[in-house]
Amino acid sequence: MRRIVRLVAGFLFVGFGVMTLQKPAEAVKIFRAKTLDIPCEFGDVSLDKTLVACGGSTESSVPESFAHLIDVSELKIISSFRYGHSFGGASYTSLSFGASGNWIFLKEVENRRKDDSVWIPSTGVVKHNASKVDRIDVMHPNGKKAFSVNDKGIEVYKSENLTTGVPSSFIPLSNSSNDQRQEIYIQKLSITQNGRFLVGRIGSHDRAFSHSDRVYVWDVESERFLYAIKADIFALSSDSTKLVTSNYYRKEVMAESGRTILLWDLASGKLLKQAKTRKEQYHDSRIRQNIFIDHGGIVSLAISPDNNLVAFAHLVADDMNGYLFTNGMGVVDMRSGKEIFYQELSSPFLAFIDNGKKLLAGAKKLTIFQIN
Repeated sequence: MRRIVRLVAGFLFVGFGVMTLQKPAEAVKIFRAKTLDIPCEFGDVSLDKTLVACGGSTESSVPESFAHLIDVSELKIISSFRYGHSFGGASYTSLSFGASGNWIFLKEVENRRKDDSVWIPSTGVVKHNASKVDRIDVMHPNGKKAFSVNDKGIEVYKSENLTTGVPSSFIPLSNSSNDQRQEIYIQKLSITQNGRFLVGRIGSHDRAFSHSDRVYVWDVESERFLYAIKADIFALSSDSTKLVTSNYYRKEVMAESGRTILLWDLASGKLLKQAKTRKEQYHDSRIRQNIFIDHGGIVSLAISPDNNLVAFAHLVADDMNGYLFTNGMGVVDMRSGKEIFYQELSSPFLAFIDNGKKLLAGAKKLTIFQIN
């Protein structure tokens, strides 16, 4: 009898343990807190998470382009300047903080010429890149190295060599993997906050492979290629341990992959979790009824400081007419693998701030969501 009791108790204990492990995540409440009339179609967050830099154009009948530096704690502009026609015709599409946070590098991503600029918010000075390096894509967090992308790979510069334009080493794409695509190049390059990994989105000029972009990961110290993931877009966790990826819309990309967000261990490249976003309901006037469609894929991502939440933004494509007709943003909980929040809102730039208690959704205006 005692043996039976012990067996029953054992089963109850094991069952309780399983139930504990499978306990659903605590409910997360997300709501729109405020909207600021600040264009933020692209941006960056400082390493210490106290500042956000935003760039973009206003919604007026005669749009003007601005770059703003915003204090995270008060959500107020502390420095700004107008560019575009007012600043040598530059058309910036990316900006990033320098290692110290005292200057911001502005880049024309589609332009490979030396037209990048440096913005020093404390003085209001904006000056063209005066170094011998055509463009600086990433600075090491310690400020001692810079990385510059060209068509063949990544040039690595010691900070003292930026004035001479002589790289200290070179990371070739040709040795990165068994990638057989022709004319591949790095479309986006990022570095983890601890300076351990370089992560780049790799594209191809070859039309036959234009649908198969990948994300490459390199070890910074050894400058060795580690692995590749088939994906269009990525975001890095603030603790430098995780990588999230997804895909955006193209004819050759399956709609299902554009609804999937994948969470990876950055050091090993091991897939940890995945989550699905919703299908859109759209009223089709041609057949006079609502239909469900897959959205056009993820176009921006951000991961919360605790690595539990991933914010995403997507586009929805009308394949029949060949244009984009709506967009939206939302949040998935990687613990449950489910979407927990959604709004129809354009958000090409996303960022978690205030230790994950707020989410910035940037577009022609900047929307702030509170997370409880």
